[in-house]
Amino acid sequence: MSNRPDRHIVDAIDRLVDEQLADGEPCGGYDYGDPGFPMCPNPWCGEEWHGLPITARMAEMRWHGALDPGYRYHADDSVVLCPGSAFEGEFRAPVPRTRRTRRGPRPQWWCCFHAHDLAIEVEGEVPSPARVAVNGEDIELAPDGDGISAYVRYETAESGGAARARWIVLRAVRPPRTGVWVNWRPYHPE
Repeated sequence: MSNRPDRHIVDAIDRLVDEQLADGEPCGGYDYGDPGFPMCPNPWCGEEWHGLPITARMAEMRWHGALDPGYRYHADDSVVLCPGSAFEGEFRAPVPRTRRTRRGPRPQWWCCFHAHDLAIEVEGEVPSPARVAVNGEDIELAPDGDGISAYVRYETAESGGAARARWIVLRAVRPPRTGVWVNWRPYHPE
């Protein structure tokens, strides 16, 4: 401990940081599905708060669910769809976009890559089952625009036994309470 009179300020900051990080940080550095995360305030945008302008090329990559390895933001000369959440001034959006009106958590894709030990019940045909339960918990599925709400990969059954799920992906507002689930955006099926 230092004898400096202002050391107590640094110690207080250290305690605050330790308290804030006690539960750990989200894997991607962003808490996906956080209902408290603010939306972009611009009427032409429907995205979460963003500091950088969103371009047509960025929106296209997001739609496809994959980043182009050759993409460079500084070289992106496509149309700007939103100049940023903190933008002040005149801006004319190039195309009308539908603003998201849903409040609270939005449906997302959730993936459990190690589903071996989970009891997975699926009623109906994948990728559009009527019901999915994980360890007895009914999951509120939220089908995407194509009606798809689940993908499951099964292991081959050993000597006549029942096949077990190897991994499972669900589109839901919240992930199941059991298992390790990460936010995941599948490639759109061709």
